[in-house]
Amino acid sequence: MVGDEERAIVDALNALRHRYTYIFTTGGIGPTHGDITTDCVAKAFGVPIETDPRALAILHEWVKTTGAEMNEARLRMTRIPKGADLILNKVSGTPGFWIGNVGADSQDPSRILALETIRVWAAAPGIRSSGLGSAGIFRKRRKRVG
Repeated sequence: MVGDEERAIVDALNALRHRYTYIFTTGGIGPTHGDITTDCVAKAFGVPIETDPRALAILHEWVKTTGAEMNEARLRMTRIPKGADLILNKVSGTPGFWIGNVGADSQDPSRILALETIRVWAAAPGIRSSGLGSAGIFRKRRKRVG
């Protein structure tokens, strides 16, 4: 576990992403000033963060469908490292992202069940998620969902 310190997160990501096949972070990509993981992932990969038009469209649709209010906090969650793929989320409408071998999601690992696209979220080589929920986190096969 890595605390909410920028240098610690960037250093851990840079060390672990070169050592392991896949890294998946949970938490820290949300709407508050304390959610720094997105910024740290971008720094680790040396890319800028920008409002992603795909994430923005997803959020607008979610707000429209749920009747929720669009606000600055929600808009902050459309900031995605440049070049990242999105991990869609049916629960809150705010996607996670996948860049290189690092995936990032805004919630705890149990919310992975709600993701439409799961690449892999186990960190050790040869140990991959089945994508079938918390019971399948450390199965030795890879499966895409969605």
